[in-house]
Amino acid sequence: MIHTDLLTKKCRKLLARMKQKPYMKNYISNYHAKKSINVGKNICKSSDTEKYVYELKDNKYIETVFIKRRDGGTVCVSTQVGCPVGCIFCESGRNGFVRNLTSSEIVQQIILLRRKVNRIVFMGMGEPLFNYDNLIKAIHILRDRYGLNFPTDGITVSTVGPVDQLKKIARGTS
Repeated sequence: MIHTDLLTKKCRKLLARMKQKPYMKNYISNYHAKKSINVGKNICKSSDTEKYVYELKDNKYIETVFIKRRDGGTVCVSTQVGCPVGCIFCESGRNGFVRNLTSSEIVQQIILLRRKVNRIVFMGMGEPLFNYDNLIKAIHILRDRYGLNFPTDGITVSTVGPVDQLKKIARGTS
């Protein structure tokens, strides 16, 4: 049994370590001080898929999809409100591009599901690589051992392939 004071002390130390990393500091302040998305409404449910709509602080809406698997689930995460690409097979671009999501808004989609997630796919609303900086910050938060400690091989970025951003990923730069 862990004594409550000891647990609180450990939590404070962990939070202090997290704040040392710039991307974590930004996430912590955005998430805890001003939660930027409301709990999602499950708008569509089948035997293995659930679609959630989240309302953002500025009254815009995004979608997140959870796909059940035997050992947890895959979550398809949005990176933008709307989409500038306009693929003919996709609903996201019908109303055009509105704005990029913050790294905090991206990560909160996963946290607010409150489900066992073992795969994350960035292929919800928007083109992930057109929101490159916030996408990379979100991935750092997800992967950081003081963040969500999510395994790298469980994260996929689905893209239409903007060449400049693909080159950035290849170089590992922001």
